[in-house]
Amino acid sequence: MIHIEPTLELLGKPNRMLTIRALKRTQDQFPAIRCIGLYGIVLVVNKGGTAETRPFRPLFTGQKGLFLFFTGGIIMDKKLTYTFIGAGSMAEAMVAGMINSKLFDREQLIVTNRSNVERLQYYKQQYGVKGTNNLKDALEIADVVILAMKPKDVTAALESIKPYLTEKKLIISVIAGISTKSIEELLGLKIPIIRAMPNTSATIGQSATAISQGTFANHNHEAIAKRLFLTIGTVSIVDEDDLHAVTGLSGSGPAYVYYLVEAMEKAALDLGLDKDVSKELILQTIIGAAEMLKSSPKHPSVLRKEIMSPGGTTEAGLSVLEQYKYQEAMVQCIKRATERSKELGAEIENIMMKQ
Repeated sequence: MIHIEPTLELLGKPNRMLTIRALKRTQDQFPAIRCIGLYGIVLVVNKGGTAETRPFRPLFTGQKGLFLFFTGGIIMDKKLTYTFIGAGSMAEAMVAGMINSKLFDREQLIVTNRSNVERLQYYKQQYGVKGTNNLKDALEIADVVILAMKPKDVTAALESIKPYLTEKKLIISVIAGISTKSIEELLGLKIPIIRAMPNTSATIGQSATAISQGTFANHNHEAIAKRLFLTIGTVSIVDEDDLHAVTGLSGSGPAYVYYLVEAMEKAALDLGLDKDVSKELILQTIIGAAEMLKSSPKHPSVLRKEIMSPGGTTEAGLSVLEQYKYQEAMVQCIKRATERSKELGAEIENIMMKQ
């Protein structure tokens, strides 16, 4: 008998305690599963005692784990192994989020890079995860492979990991500008890929991440990625074609806010406010406004107008922003960043294909 507490949704109800019991004990490795070719049957028993027979398809049957897909729902997971290719800041943010969430054990995570032994030692000391330069060992036991290298290194990196990949593994890519199609073509495999666009706020667990499926990925692969990225912030599901717009909006978004804060700090300094006092006031103003937007059903324009009073200070200040076409500038800013994302993606993919 296998007892699993899912952290994802089954039949629309999250965190439902389930017991899975086999109809027949026919496998040594997974005795609770009756396999019929690639499919099988299990008996699902919920807390209320009701039971039903459900078909499943095992997506991962690695040494440490099993991911079961039921028609209409998912059960997640005995322990999958996650191998990071690249040990930079985004990989670190993800590792930290996964460990701090308590949903993943340190033993599930492996970090690799080309040659920086000191960086791998840092991961071991700081997070207690395994770091290695031995790609063969790290990839052969991996259920999920996370591509976290720099775009300029992607061609060489994919060539180096290709011999150790199979179509049963899931790839999650956080490489900016590289499409799932390009990765599929370079690997020459019909391998499931989830592409993700986090932002730098991932380092403090507050990323706004968007994810999309590649050609061979499905909702179950998406669920694995979503569970991972929820440990570093929020997750939105989008079509891959929309990831350029996501890059322009939320990928670069923190920089737009920092730019605003720079201007507010300069104004405070010009007005003679103490630097520390102004910083505290500005940060809490932004945090408070964000919480209002998050908790209130009102449109931002309504919240803005509620602060304004005829002939008041807010109206006077906003009239200057309108004079300088602040909103129009922000719209054009996001559109240009989106265009540049497309340009960079095309440039990188052209280089990849030539190599």
